[in-house]
Amino acid sequence: MKYRQFVLCLLTALIVGFLPMKALSYVRTAGGSDSPVFTIDTINPVTNLSAPIGGENWFMGGTFSVTWSASDTNLGINPITLEIKTDSTGAWQTLESELSNTGIFDWLIPPEAHPHVWLKVSAIDSFGNIGTDANEPPFSIGNAPPQSPQNLQLQIINGLDAYLSWSEVTQNVLGHPITPSAYLVFYNQTSNPDDDDAYFLLHTNTTETEYSQINATISNSTTFYRIVAVTEPSHRLHEMLQSKPDANSNPISLPELRQLLSGKPFSSYPAPQSGSVTK
Repeated sequence: MKYRQFVLCLLTALIVGFLPMKALSYVRTAGGSDSPVFTIDTINPVTNLSAPIGGENWFMGGTFSVTWSASDTNLGINPITLEIKTDSTGAWQTLESELSNTGIFDWLIPPEAHPHVWLKVSAIDSFGNIGTDANEPPFSIGNAPPQSPQNLQLQIINGLDAYLSWSEVTQNVLGHPITPSAYLVFYNQTSNPDDDDAYFLLHTNTTETEYSQINATISNSTTFYRIVAVTEPSHRLHEMLQSKPDANSNPISLPELRQLLSGKPFSSYPAPQSGSVTK
């Protein structure tokens, strides 16, 4: 009788293994007594990666929070694994394993720049079912941008020339020491100082923290200025600024500069500050 019970339970387990049911419990009786209760789980945990979602630029040396949610009635104590890859066709590499399902992991970004990074979160339950989610599109890992130039001062000399000066930038946004490779001066001759599209490159300064525009008050009634600190190596910056076909006759705009820098893993994003001169 016990052998028949065992065979019956085994056949039932094999059959329901092909059914998409979350949890099935079975009780078989023999001589008026109940058999032990057993559960079969064939459904993957519901898993969602909420950060990164793709498109972010995370900085080397910074700490960024990987966040997720995972739910299942049979999750274990440490069911979470995080994996990364830097090639869309490459193999996943383990970042962390056997994490508790807290929904957050603070990741100290290593000093390796990558233009394309994918991160995957996996949750496994006690039956071996695995639920996964990964970011798409990829995010990037690059240098932290410099802090914004501060204390921009503007003086009009002889009623004609605009003299600009600002404080030296010594740290990036993470507070790490840096030396900008250049300060770029942008100008805007519209009535809207907040319109990024209206700012065009006026001067590529080296490491100086001052600039004089001769006859600044003649060209227009109002001119707004922005100073941008960059850490792109000087030769590479020059190549990028000259990559625009009509760069000499049609200066590069602030959005165009952002686009050029954002596509390179060793570049920084410009952080401008405004000032204005009125005739």
